[in-house]
Amino acid sequence: MADTGKEIVPWRPFEIMERVEDEAVIQELRGEVIETLVYEFTDRDGRRVVGLSKAGVDRVASEMAMKGEVLRELDFELIPDADSVTAVVKAGRFAVSQDGREILLETVFGTKRQPRKREIYVRGKDGKPIIKDGHPLKRLEEDPFVVEVAMVKAARNAKRRLMPESLITKVIDMARREGKVRKLGPPEEPAVTRPAHPAAPPRQETRAPASEPDISQEDFVLHAKARGYGSWREILEALGMKSTREVREMGYRKALEQLPDRTRAEPEGAVEVVDERILETSEAQAEPAEVEADLDF
Repeated sequence: MADTGKEIVPWRPFEIMERVEDEAVIQELRGEVIETLVYEFTDRDGRRVVGLSKAGVDRVASEMAMKGEVLRELDFELIPDADSVTAVVKAGRFAVSQDGREILLETVFGTKRQPRKREIYVRGKDGKPIIKDGHPLKRLEEDPFVVEVAMVKAARNAKRRLMPESLITKVIDMARREGKVRKLGPPEEPAVTRPAHPAAPPRQETRAPASEPDISQEDFVLHAKARGYGSWREILEALGMKSTREVREMGYRKALEQLPDRTRAEPEGAVEVVDERILETSEAQAEPAEVEADLDF
């Protein structure tokens, strides 16, 4: 196999989903509305995998509340270390009666370890990623939202464990109908701009010499008379045609080139007198069906 020189990046869809979810959590912390309810991707075995986003978990929790069950965050713990922050959230599922009384049905824990630093592209003054050695330059920077993201995602994981699969399926179907499913694919790095090859000089077009313009019917008639023809019938017989339309479609110049010169066959000194009345009468007899002004000889 030929070496393309390009590093093969492994397809880790769950990592991609977590990075996308990090961005969504930060956007929500800033007050933005998150539309994506479901993430979808295809794993290495070709199976389709779907998962709820944080906004999708909130939607399922709302569906549960309408049925008389409420999810609550009861307690949390943060475990920091040098490279990450781990959040542990305790959540409970409560049944709420019509008079407002709550009964705790079950509790679970959700955890999330969030790295303190995240990988980003190094960008220039124009906002575009800087390319070095054919690859976009990356660096690690401190994540100012590491604690908030860890807490939100730990609570998401805890609540997800308390949700019935029937409601999760309902929300996934709802997200498909509303167009709120985000399909994930392999990560795409910024395109590397390569120096363009010098443009080839434009080719000079070789045009065929323009053909001579056709002559008018009047000129054709004058030349035909000069060659000894006294009627359209004689011209058509000489050209092997049946109507003056064929002459017009061929072109008067080309027809004149193919028209034999009858004057060369006449004895020296003989002069043929052309009767204009005969020309008009002969054309009418030759083409009774053609009624066009430009067919007059």
